Amino acid sequence: MNLSTLLFAELRHRCASSLVLLLSLSLAVAASISLLGLINGYEQRATQSIANKEAQTKERMKKMEDDYRKITKKLGFNILILPKGQDLGAYYADDDQNVFMPESYVHTLANSKIVTVQHLLPLLKKKVSWTERKRKVLLIGVRDEVPIAHRDPKKPLLHPVPPGHIALGFELHNSLDIKTGDEIQLLDTTFKVHACHKERGSKDDVSLWLDLSDAQLLLDKPKLINGIMALECKCAFANLAKVRKEIQGILPDTQVIEFQSQALARAEARQTAAKVAKESLAHERAHAEQQVTERYAMAAIVIPVIFGVCALIMILIIINQVRERTYEIGVLRAIGLKDASVLFLLLSKFLIIGFAAAMCGLIIALVCLQFISNFAISSLIDPLTVGLICLSAPVLSIASAWLPTLKATHSDVAALLRAE
Repeated sequence: MNLSTLLFAELRHRCASSLVLLLSLSLAVAASISLLGLINGYEQRATQSIANKEAQTKERMKKMEDDYRKITKKLGFNILILPKGQDLGAYYADDDQNVFMPESYVHTLANSKIVTVQHLLPLLKKKVSWTERKRKVLLIGVRDEVPIAHRDPKKPLLHPVPPGHIALGFELHNSLDIKTGDEIQLLDTTFKVHACHKERGSKDDVSLWLDLSDAQLLLDKPKLINGIMALECKCAFANLAKVRKEIQGILPDTQVIEFQSQALARAEARQTAAKVAKESLAHERAHAEQQVTERYAMAAIVIPVIFGVCALIMILIIINQVRERTYEIGVLRAIGLKDASVLFLLLSKFLIIGFAAAMCGLIIALVCLQFISNFAISSLIDPLTVGLICLSAPVLSIASAWLPTLKATHSDVAALLRAE
Protein backbone atom coordinates (compact mmCIF):
# COMPACT_ATOMS: atom_id res chain seq x y z
CA MET A 1 0.00 0.00 0.00
CA ASN A 2 1.55 3.29 -1.08
CA LEU A 3 1.09 6.81 0.37
CA SER A 4 -1.37 7.96 -2.31
CA THR A 5 -3.70 5.07 -1.49
CA LEU A 6 -3.39 5.85 2.21
CA LEU A 7 -4.03 9.54 1.50
CA PHE A 8 -7.33 8.87 -0.29
CA ALA A 9 -8.33 6.50 2.48
CA GLU A 10 -7.43 9.21 5.00
CA LEU A 11 -9.66 11.75 3.21
CA ARG A 12 -12.61 9.33 3.31
CA HIS A 13 -12.02 8.58 6.97
CA ARG A 14 -14.18 10.59 9.37
CA CYS A 15 -15.83 12.73 6.66
CA ALA A 16 -18.09 14.53 9.12
CA SER A 17 -15.27 16.18 11.04
CA SER A 18 -13.46 16.98 7.79
CA LEU A 19 -16.59 18.67 6.44
CA VAL A 20 -16.83 20.75 9.61
CA LEU A 21 -13.24 21.87 9.08
CA LEU A 22 -13.97 22.65 5.41
CA LEU A 23 -17.14 24.60 6.26
CA SER A 24 -15.56 26.70 9.01
CA LEU A 25 -12.57 27.62 6.85
CA SER A 26 -14.79 28.33 3.81
CA LEU A 27 -17.00 30.67 5.85
CA ALA A 28 -13.95 32.49 7.23
CA VAL A 29 -12.57 33.03 3.70
CA ALA A 30 -15.99 34.05 2.30
CA ALA A 31 -16.70 36.46 5.16
CA SER A 32 -13.30 38.13 4.82
CA ILE A 33 -13.47 38.59 1.04
CA SER A 34 -17.11 39.74 1.20
CA LEU A 35 -16.33 42.28 3.93
CA LEU A 36 -13.46 43.83 1.95
CA GLY A 37 -15.60 43.80 -1.21
CA LEU A 38 -18.42 45.64 0.56
CA ILE A 39 -15.98 48.26 1.86
CA ASN A 40 -14.61 48.75 -1.67
CA GLY A 41 -18.17 49.06 -2.94
CA TYR A 42 -18.94 51.70 -0.32
CA GLU A 43 -15.79 53.60 -1.30
CA GLN A 44 -16.80 53.53 -4.96
CA ARG A 45 -20.33 54.71 -4.16
CA ALA A 46 -18.93 57.54 -2.05
CA THR A 47 -16.51 58.55 -4.82
CA GLN A 48 -19.28 58.42 -7.40
CA SER A 49 -21.59 60.45 -5.17
CA ILE A 50 -18.94 63.11 -4.60
CA ALA A 51 -18.17 63.26 -8.33
CA ASN A 52 -21.88 63.74 -9.09
CA LYS A 53 -22.19 66.38 -6.41
CA GLU A 54 -19.08 68.12 -7.71
CA ALA A 55 -20.57 68.24 -11.21
CA GLN A 56 -23.86 69.58 -9.84
CA THR A 57 -22.01 72.09 -7.69
CA LYS A 58 -20.00 73.32 -10.67
CA GLU A 59 -23.25 73.84 -12.54
CA ARG A 60 -24.78 75.71 -9.59
CA MET A 61 -21.60 77.73 -9.12
CA LYS A 62 -21.67 78.73 -12.75
CA LYS A 63 -25.23 79.97 -12.33
CA MET A 64 -24.43 81.67 -9.01
CA GLU A 65 -21.33 83.24 -10.55
CA ASP A 66 -23.46 84.61 -13.35
CA ASP A 67 -26.04 85.91 -10.86
CA TYR A 68 -23.32 87.55 -8.75
CA ARG A 69 -21.79 89.02 -11.88
CA LYS A 70 -25.11 90.60 -12.82
CA ILE A 71 -25.67 91.91 -9.29
CA THR A 72 -22.19 93.28 -8.73
CA LYS A 73 -22.09 94.77 -12.22
CA LYS A 74 -24.71 97.21 -10.96
CA LEU A 75 -22.05 98.64 -8.66
CA GLY A 76 -20.64 100.27 -11.77
CA PHE A 77 -17.11 101.30 -12.66
CA ASN A 78 -14.47 100.78 -10.00
CA ILE A 79 -11.23 101.85 -11.73
CA LEU A 80 -10.39 105.46 -12.61
CA ILE A 81 -7.42 106.36 -14.84
CA LEU A 82 -6.23 109.98 -14.48
CA PRO A 83 -3.42 112.04 -16.02
CA LYS A 84 -0.22 111.64 -14.01
CA GLY A 85 -0.05 115.31 -13.01
CA GLN A 86 -3.59 115.51 -11.63
CA ASP A 87 -3.70 116.32 -7.90
CA LEU A 88 -6.06 113.80 -6.31
CA GLY A 89 -7.21 116.14 -3.53
CA ALA A 90 -8.22 118.76 -6.07
CA TYR A 91 -9.82 116.14 -8.28
CA TYR A 92 -11.99 114.77 -5.48
CA ALA A 93 -12.93 118.31 -4.41
CA ASP A 94 -13.81 119.18 -8.02
CA ASP A 95 -11.67 122.30 -7.68
CA ASP A 96 -8.77 121.97 -10.07
CA GLN A 97 -9.24 119.69 -13.05
CA ASN A 98 -7.01 121.38 -15.59
CA VAL A 99 -4.75 118.41 -16.35
CA PHE A 100 -5.84 116.55 -19.47
CA MET A 101 -4.78 113.68 -21.69
CA PRO A 102 -5.54 112.76 -25.29
CA GLU A 103 -8.81 110.98 -25.98
CA SER A 104 -6.75 108.56 -28.07
CA TYR A 105 -5.46 107.01 -24.81
CA VAL A 106 -8.68 105.06 -24.46
CA HIS A 107 -8.19 103.57 -27.93
CA THR A 108 -4.58 102.71 -27.05
CA LEU A 109 -5.88 100.72 -24.09
CA ALA A 110 -8.67 99.12 -26.11
CA ASN A 111 -6.31 97.97 -28.85
CA SER A 112 -3.75 96.55 -26.40
CA LYS A 113 -3.77 93.06 -24.87
CA ILE A 114 -5.06 94.35 -21.54
CA VAL A 115 -6.77 91.71 -19.37
CA THR A 116 -7.30 93.29 -15.94
CA VAL A 117 -10.07 95.77 -16.92
CA GLN A 118 -13.00 96.06 -19.28
CA HIS A 119 -15.80 98.56 -20.11
CA LEU A 120 -13.56 101.52 -21.00
CA LEU A 121 -15.37 104.86 -20.77
CA PRO A 122 -13.55 108.17 -21.50
CA LEU A 123 -14.88 111.28 -19.75
CA LEU A 124 -14.29 114.98 -19.47
CA LYS A 125 -15.27 116.38 -16.09
CA LYS A 126 -15.06 119.95 -14.79
CA LYS A 127 -16.84 122.22 -12.32
CA VAL A 128 -18.36 125.17 -14.18
CA SER A 129 -20.63 128.13 -13.52
CA TRP A 130 -24.05 127.66 -15.08
CA THR A 131 -24.47 131.36 -15.71
CA GLU A 132 -28.00 131.04 -17.10
CA ARG A 133 -29.20 129.51 -13.81
CA LYS A 134 -26.64 131.10 -11.48
CA ARG A 135 -25.49 127.70 -10.19
CA LYS A 136 -22.20 125.88 -9.76
CA VAL A 137 -22.50 122.48 -11.41
CA LEU A 138 -20.31 119.52 -12.29
CA LEU A 139 -20.26 119.11 -16.05
CA ILE A 140 -19.48 115.59 -17.26
CA GLY A 141 -18.99 114.65 -20.88
CA VAL A 142 -19.21 110.95 -21.79
CA ARG A 143 -19.55 108.85 -24.91
CA ASP A 144 -20.14 105.21 -25.86
CA GLU A 145 -17.89 102.69 -24.13
CA VAL A 146 -14.85 101.79 -26.24
CA PRO A 147 -14.81 98.01 -26.81
CA ILE A 148 -11.60 96.10 -26.13
CA ALA A 149 -10.40 94.73 -29.46
CA HIS A 150 -9.48 91.18 -28.39
CA ARG A 151 -12.71 90.53 -26.42
CA ASP A 152 -16.32 89.94 -27.29
CA PRO A 153 -18.47 93.09 -27.07
CA LYS A 154 -19.95 93.72 -23.59
CA LYS A 155 -23.28 95.21 -22.69
CA PRO A 156 -22.51 98.82 -21.63
CA LEU A 157 -22.74 99.82 -17.97
CA LEU A 158 -23.81 103.35 -18.86
CA HIS A 159 -25.89 104.68 -21.72
CA PRO A 160 -24.46 108.00 -22.96
CA VAL A 161 -26.39 111.17 -23.71
CA PRO A 162 -27.05 111.74 -27.42
CA PRO A 163 -25.35 114.76 -29.06
CA GLY A 164 -27.31 117.99 -28.55
CA HIS A 165 -28.98 116.60 -25.41
CA ILE A 166 -28.37 116.92 -21.69
CA ALA A 167 -29.15 114.87 -18.56
CA LEU A 168 -29.64 116.48 -15.14
CA GLY A 169 -29.04 115.24 -11.60
CA PHE A 170 -31.94 115.13 -9.15
CA GLU A 171 -31.19 118.31 -7.19
CA LEU A 172 -30.82 120.38 -10.36
CA HIS A 173 -33.96 119.35 -12.23
CA ASN A 174 -36.00 119.22 -9.01
CA SER A 175 -35.04 122.66 -7.71
CA LEU A 176 -35.19 124.32 -11.15
CA ASP A 177 -38.41 122.54 -12.19
CA ILE A 178 -36.93 121.16 -15.39
CA LYS A 179 -38.62 118.25 -17.15
CA THR A 180 -37.55 115.71 -19.73
CA GLY A 181 -38.05 117.19 -23.20
CA ASP A 182 -37.49 120.80 -22.10
CA GLU A 183 -34.96 122.94 -23.90
CA ILE A 184 -32.46 124.75 -21.69
CA GLN A 185 -29.45 127.01 -22.14
CA LEU A 186 -25.98 126.04 -20.91
CA LEU A 187 -23.04 128.38 -21.56
CA ASP A 188 -24.89 130.05 -24.44
CA THR A 189 -25.73 126.71 -26.05
CA THR A 190 -29.20 125.17 -26.31
CA PHE A 191 -29.71 121.56 -25.25
CA LYS A 192 -32.76 119.34 -25.08
CA VAL A 193 -33.26 117.51 -21.77
CA HIS A 194 -32.72 113.83 -22.43
CA ALA A 195 -33.19 112.52 -18.88
CA CYS A 196 -33.80 113.67 -15.31
CA HIS A 197 -32.11 111.25 -12.91
CA LYS A 198 -33.52 110.00 -9.63
CA GLU A 199 -31.94 110.98 -6.34
CA ARG A 200 -28.61 109.19 -5.78
CA GLY A 201 -27.29 110.92 -2.67
CA SER A 202 -23.95 111.80 -4.29
CA LYS A 203 -22.33 114.42 -6.53
CA ASP A 204 -24.46 113.03 -9.34
CA ASP A 205 -27.37 115.01 -7.91
CA VAL A 206 -25.64 118.31 -8.87
CA SER A 207 -24.15 117.08 -12.16
CA LEU A 208 -24.95 117.65 -15.82
CA TRP A 209 -24.18 115.01 -18.45
CA LEU A 210 -23.44 115.79 -22.09
CA ASP A 211 -22.13 113.94 -25.07
CA LEU A 212 -18.31 113.96 -24.87
CA SER A 213 -17.91 115.93 -28.12
CA ASP A 214 -20.40 118.57 -26.88
CA ALA A 215 -18.54 118.88 -23.57
CA GLN A 216 -15.19 119.20 -25.37
CA LEU A 217 -16.65 121.98 -27.51
CA LEU A 218 -18.15 123.84 -24.54
CA LEU A 219 -14.93 123.59 -22.50
CA ASP A 220 -12.69 124.23 -25.51
CA LYS A 221 -10.87 120.94 -25.03
CA PRO A 222 -11.00 119.27 -28.45
CA LYS A 223 -9.94 115.60 -28.42
CA LEU A 224 -9.01 115.83 -24.72
CA ILE A 225 -10.28 113.98 -21.66
CA ASN A 226 -9.30 114.00 -17.98
CA GLY A 227 -10.34 110.50 -16.98
CA ILE A 228 -11.07 106.96 -18.15
CA MET A 229 -13.49 104.84 -16.16
CA ALA A 230 -13.12 101.05 -16.26
CA LEU A 231 -14.44 97.91 -14.62
CA GLU A 232 -11.96 95.55 -12.99
CA CYS A 233 -12.03 91.99 -14.35
CA LYS A 234 -12.49 89.09 -11.95
CA CYS A 235 -8.97 87.88 -12.79
CA ALA A 236 -7.65 90.88 -10.83
CA PHE A 237 -10.10 90.57 -7.86
CA ALA A 238 -9.28 93.81 -6.03
CA ASN A 239 -5.57 93.48 -6.86
CA LEU A 240 -4.80 97.14 -7.56
CA ALA A 241 -1.08 96.50 -7.94
CA LYS A 242 -1.75 94.10 -10.81
CA VAL A 243 -4.19 96.50 -12.50
CA ARG A 244 -1.91 99.49 -12.02
CA LYS A 245 1.13 97.65 -13.37
CA GLU A 246 -0.66 96.60 -16.54
CA ILE A 247 -2.30 99.95 -17.28
CA GLN A 248 0.80 102.04 -16.54
CA GLY A 249 2.82 99.66 -18.70
CA ILE A 250 0.58 100.72 -21.60
CA LEU A 251 0.01 104.38 -20.54
CA PRO A 252 3.08 105.41 -18.49
CA ASP A 253 1.97 109.01 -17.87
CA THR A 254 -1.22 108.06 -16.01
CA GLN A 255 -2.22 107.16 -12.46
CA VAL A 256 -4.72 104.48 -11.49
CA ILE A 257 -7.27 104.72 -8.67
CA GLU A 258 -9.49 101.93 -7.40
CA PHE A 259 -12.82 102.47 -5.68
CA GLN A 260 -11.93 100.03 -2.91
CA SER A 261 -15.35 99.37 -1.41
CA GLN A 262 -16.87 98.51 -4.77
CA ALA A 263 -13.91 96.38 -5.78
CA LEU A 264 -13.96 94.44 -2.54
CA ALA A 265 -17.71 93.97 -2.67
CA ARG A 266 -17.43 92.58 -6.18
CA ALA A 267 -14.51 90.30 -5.31
CA GLU A 268 -16.14 89.00 -2.13
CA ALA A 269 -19.44 88.42 -3.88
CA ARG A 270 -17.83 86.43 -6.66
CA GLN A 271 -15.72 84.40 -4.24
CA THR A 272 -18.59 83.55 -1.88
CA ALA A 273 -20.14 80.90 -4.13
CA ALA A 274 -16.79 79.22 -4.82
CA LYS A 275 -15.82 79.23 -1.14
CA VAL A 276 -19.11 77.76 0.09
CA ALA A 277 -19.11 75.07 -2.60
CA LYS A 278 -15.46 74.20 -2.01
CA GLU A 279 -15.98 73.87 1.75
CA SER A 280 -19.08 71.72 1.25
CA LEU A 281 -17.27 69.35 -1.13
CA ALA A 282 -14.20 69.20 1.13
CA HIS A 283 -16.41 68.30 4.11
CA GLU A 284 -18.21 65.63 2.08
CA ARG A 285 -14.93 64.18 0.82
CA ALA A 286 -13.37 64.18 4.30
CA HIS A 287 -16.47 62.50 5.75
CA ALA A 288 -16.38 59.78 3.06
CA GLU A 289 -12.66 59.20 3.58
CA GLN A 290 -13.20 58.95 7.34
CA GLN A 291 -16.00 56.41 6.84
CA VAL A 292 -13.82 54.30 4.54
CA THR A 293 -10.89 54.48 6.96
CA GLU A 294 -13.12 53.42 9.86
CA ARG A 295 -14.48 50.49 7.84
CA TYR A 296 -10.99 49.29 6.92
CA ALA A 297 -9.96 49.63 10.57
CA MET A 298 -12.97 47.53 11.54
CA ALA A 299 -12.04 44.93 8.89
CA ALA A 300 -8.49 44.83 10.27
CA ILE A 301 -10.01 43.69 13.57
CA VAL A 302 -12.88 41.53 12.35
CA ILE A 303 -10.93 39.42 9.82
CA PRO A 304 -8.27 38.27 12.33
CA VAL A 305 -11.04 37.51 14.84
CA ILE A 306 -12.88 35.42 12.22
CA PHE A 307 -9.73 33.43 11.42
CA GLY A 308 -8.85 33.20 15.11
CA VAL A 309 -12.22 31.63 15.96
CA CYS A 310 -11.85 29.34 12.96
CA ALA A 311 -8.34 28.31 14.10
CA LEU A 312 -9.65 27.54 17.59
CA ILE A 313 -12.42 25.33 16.19
CA MET A 314 -9.95 23.55 13.93
CA ILE A 315 -7.43 22.94 16.73
CA LEU A 316 -10.11 21.40 18.95
CA ILE A 317 -11.38 19.14 16.13
CA ILE A 318 -7.86 18.11 15.07
CA ILE A 319 -6.77 17.34 18.67
CA ASN A 320 -9.85 15.19 19.06
CA GLN A 321 -9.18 13.43 15.73
CA VAL A 322 -5.54 12.73 16.62
CA ARG A 323 -6.50 11.44 20.10
CA GLU A 324 -9.12 9.10 18.61
CA ARG A 325 -6.63 7.81 16.04
CA THR A 326 -3.64 7.22 18.33
CA TYR A 327 -3.82 3.43 17.86
CA GLU A 328 -4.06 3.78 14.03
CA ILE A 329 -0.96 5.98 14.03
CA GLY A 330 0.83 3.36 16.18
CA VAL A 331 -0.12 0.57 13.72
CA LEU A 332 1.13 2.60 10.72
CA ARG A 333 4.44 3.15 12.44
CA ALA A 334 4.62 -0.49 13.59
CA ILE A 335 4.28 -1.81 10.01
CA GLY A 336 7.30 0.25 9.00
CA LEU A 337 5.87 3.60 7.90
CA LYS A 338 8.39 6.28 8.82
CA ASP A 339 7.52 9.20 11.10
CA ALA A 340 7.91 11.68 8.21
CA SER A 341 5.55 9.65 6.01
CA VAL A 342 2.91 9.49 8.76
CA LEU A 343 3.29 13.22 9.35
CA PHE A 344 3.02 13.88 5.59
CA LEU A 345 -0.06 11.65 5.37
CA LEU A 346 -1.92 13.46 8.15
CA LEU A 347 -0.86 17.00 7.18
CA SER A 348 -1.65 16.41 3.49
CA LYS A 349 -5.26 15.84 4.43
CA PHE A 350 -5.48 19.19 6.23
CA LEU A 351 -3.60 20.92 3.40
CA ILE A 352 -6.13 19.63 0.86
CA ILE A 353 -8.99 20.71 3.14
CA GLY A 354 -7.39 24.17 3.36
CA PHE A 355 -7.13 24.61 -0.44
CA ALA A 356 -10.67 23.30 -0.94
CA ALA A 357 -11.95 25.71 1.70
CA ALA A 358 -10.16 28.62 -0.04
CA MET A 359 -11.86 27.82 -3.37
CA CYS A 360 -15.27 27.29 -1.78
CA GLY A 361 -14.98 30.51 0.25
CA LEU A 362 -13.95 32.50 -2.83
CA ILE A 363 -16.92 31.19 -4.83
CA ILE A 364 -19.35 31.93 -1.99
CA ALA A 365 -17.95 35.50 -1.65
CA LEU A 366 -18.19 36.19 -5.39
CA VAL A 367 -21.79 34.97 -5.53
CA CYS A 368 -22.75 37.10 -2.52
CA LEU A 369 -21.07 40.23 -3.91
CA GLN A 370 -22.76 39.68 -7.28
CA PHE A 371 -26.18 39.81 -5.64
CA ILE A 372 -25.65 42.61 -3.10
CA SER A 373 -23.53 45.05 -5.13
CA ASN A 374 -24.20 47.05 -8.30
CA PHE A 375 -20.53 47.30 -9.21
CA ALA A 376 -18.48 44.89 -11.30
CA ILE A 377 -16.86 42.15 -9.23
CA SER A 378 -13.44 43.00 -10.66
CA SER A 379 -13.70 46.49 -9.17
CA LEU A 380 -14.69 45.22 -5.72
CA ILE A 381 -11.85 42.82 -5.02
CA ASP A 382 -8.11 43.27 -5.08
CA PRO A 383 -6.47 40.16 -6.57
CA LEU A 384 -3.46 40.40 -4.25
CA THR A 385 -5.61 40.74 -1.12
CA VAL A 386 -7.93 37.92 -2.19
CA GLY A 387 -4.91 35.75 -2.97
CA LEU A 388 -3.48 36.33 0.50
CA ILE A 389 -6.82 35.51 2.16
CA CYS A 390 -7.18 32.32 0.11
CA LEU A 391 -3.59 31.35 0.89
CA SER A 392 -4.25 31.86 4.60
CA ALA A 393 -6.79 28.99 4.57
CA PRO A 394 -4.29 26.13 3.85
CA VAL A 395 -1.64 27.84 5.97
CA LEU A 396 -4.05 28.07 8.90
CA SER A 397 -5.13 24.46 8.35
CA ILE A 398 -1.53 23.19 8.44
CA ALA A 399 -0.62 25.43 11.38
CA SER A 400 -3.58 24.18 13.42
CA ALA A 401 -2.72 20.51 12.72
CA TRP A 402 1.05 20.74 13.02
CA LEU A 403 1.61 20.43 16.78
CA PRO A 404 -1.02 17.73 17.52
CA THR A 405 0.13 15.50 14.61
CA LEU A 406 3.82 16.15 15.31
CA LYS A 407 3.34 15.05 18.90
CA ALA A 408 1.51 11.88 17.85
CA THR A 409 4.08 10.87 15.23
CA HIS A 410 6.99 11.32 17.65
CA SER A 411 5.45 9.37 20.51
CA ASP A 412 6.69 5.84 21.42
CA VAL A 413 5.06 3.15 19.22
CA ALA A 414 4.40 0.86 22.19
CA ALA A 415 2.67 3.68 24.04
CA LEU A 416 0.53 4.41 20.96
CA LEU A 417 -0.50 0.75 20.65
CA ARG A 418 -1.35 0.52 24.33
CA ALA A 419 -3.71 3.52 23.87
CA GLU A 420 -6.20 1.18 22.19
